[in-house]
Amino acid sequence: MRISSITVAGLSLSLVCGCLPEVTFIDCTRGASPQCDVTLRDATEVVDGPAPTDTSTADASVGDAASDVSADVASDGSTDTARDVSTDACADGGCTRTTPSCATAGTPGCGVVEIAGGTFTMGAPDGAPSECASARPRQPSITVGPFAIDAYEVTVARFRRFWTARAADGGASLRASPVRYHGGQMIAWDGPGMEPDISTDGFGACTWSRTAGSREDLPINCVQWTTAQEFCVFNGGRLPTEAEWEFVATGRAVSSEELVSGRVYPWGNDGTNPCSRANVAMCAADARVQRVGAFPASGGIFDLTGNVAEWMADYFGPYDASTCWSASPQSNPLCLAPSNSRSRRSSSFNEPSGCAAARSASPTNVTYAEVGFRCAYSR
Repeated sequence: MRISSITVAGLSLSLVCGCLPEVTFIDCTRGASPQCDVTLRDATEVVDGPAPTDTSTADASVGDAASDVSADVASDGSTDTARDVSTDACADGGCTRTTPSCATAGTPGCGVVEIAGGTFTMGAPDGAPSECASARPRQPSITVGPFAIDAYEVTVARFRRFWTARAADGGASLRASPVRYHGGQMIAWDGPGMEPDISTDGFGACTWSRTAGSREDLPINCVQWTTAQEFCVFNGGRLPTEAEWEFVATGRAVSSEELVSGRVYPWGNDGTNPCSRANVAMCAADARVQRVGAFPASGGIFDLTGNVAEWMADYFGPYDASTCWSASPQSNPLCLAPSNSRSRRSSSFNEPSGCAAARSASPTNVTYAEVGFRCAYSR
């Protein structure tokens, strides 16, 4: 069976719940809904072959279908597919791909999107809002290789599975080796991660709790950089580079959605009504994070702006600094020039702009209600 990856942007959710997040988001993990009984054939465009006879066996059926997803060919010739990845378990002539944090059926925020890679110009285009000033001057001819990226920001539920498993050795096994990136580049560990902060209510509340509750579908926040990297390694991946993240948000063309490379926002160039596309500041009187996937996806990926900003692998360096960003062209750049801060991308619920090229920096040992993360997976 082959499925159009862009037809169902939130593939993992559609396979588990039989829902279409881009049309109407139904949270099938919180209770019964008639829309959650839609079959895989009803929810997706079947190109060839019969629909599976059983989609209720969550992990196996999600992996089997997702590993046989057809590519959507963009105008630049690149291809992207969505599937759940990281651990291969092959049997009966096929492979099931799962990530450890999504091993339990119905875990909110699961699914990844395969990115073919390509060449683009990093930085804010002409006409971008002033919040993008840190993304200038532009960096031409930046190439990223193939990788995959989480379709959603990492949720509390996914993080809880990691934190429980980590208790066995305090994360020592995760930190046993440096984290490898494209081109053999390595990021060494500078100490163990820490448990996310806990707060129960109020503006900018942290989402973590030591027992499962009503926040499992919210993005994990108030988390240090090292803890985020530990989670990604546990999950078979690593934090994305700035170049990878921006390629996904603005540089990757998706012909089926008329998304062109070099756009200002993940959804295009029209910023007149960002509150209909993202959880950014001034959209609600009670500003705080919302459940992942509450807004439409762009190229199959949710919350590329708004909700929480996201930790990047790179040390932060100005685009006009010779240490990392002044040379062009570059292939799979990763800023390893030490500084006091790591980069973060995207805006948050507490920031006004959806400008996708916006950059900021934070010390790695400090936590923020406005900052979470998602993972990337090398190919």
